[in-house]
Amino acid sequence: MSEPQCTVSLTYNGATLNQAEVVVPALDRYGFKGTFYADPIPFLENLGAWQSAHEQGHEISVGSLLSSCLPDGSLPCWTPEMILDDLCECEELLEEFLPLPSGRSLGLPIGASTCAGGENYLSHLTHFRAIRTGVSGMNLWSEVDFRSLMCLPMNDLSGEQLIDAVRMGMKHPSYLVLSFDAVGEGESGVDASDHAELLQFLDQSRDLVRVLPVMECYYLHRKVRMDSLQLS
Repeated sequence: MSEPQCTVSLTYNGATLNQAEVVVPALDRYGFKGTFYADPIPFLENLGAWQSAHEQGHEISVGSLLSSCLPDGSLPCWTPEMILDDLCECEELLEEFLPLPSGRSLGLPIGASTCAGGENYLSHLTHFRAIRTGVSGMNLWSEVDFRSLMCLPMNDLSGEQLIDAVRMGMKHPSYLVLSFDAVGEGESGVDASDHAELLQFLDQSRDLVRVLPVMECYYLHRKVRMDSLQLS
């Protein structure tokens, strides 16, 4: 079988009750695994559900800054040291309840990764091997930098618009990181029916599109590069 033209990661912000009750069953229906960037408070409030999702193979990763940023994604009251401490505490919390030997990715707020004094804090986050930044765009699979992944915000889009975003990525060997907030609730969320329409399209396009959590993509990409170096 030929290599899929496009790789997609479905990422969800907050690890909220809505995502546990709506998104996880929708993904399970098709056998897809999502990446959920956990805000510690809703994660702990729904711990049992997220432990179950973890056991089913979904990636539960670090997203503790998501509820602390301004609408533009910035953290003007935070220093880089404060940000790193907060992210490491979230990672330790996840490790306590959801042990994972292979490492976790990091999901940053959508928008600018700036903090106190307008400093870009991304360069301070060398601890993480895969970082979904708040920068909008598509990643070329052959050139992707996993420490600075661009993403496509999916809020407020119809089912057809969600599918069109994937179709654009299918024109090149792309890695698309789709970013969702709520599904089926909230003013800026995606309707559950539109989200289901996207999943159905991905299911019908398995020969052209592979759907994997972020860290699985990281390890797959690393293996492909190592294999390529050994053959050269």
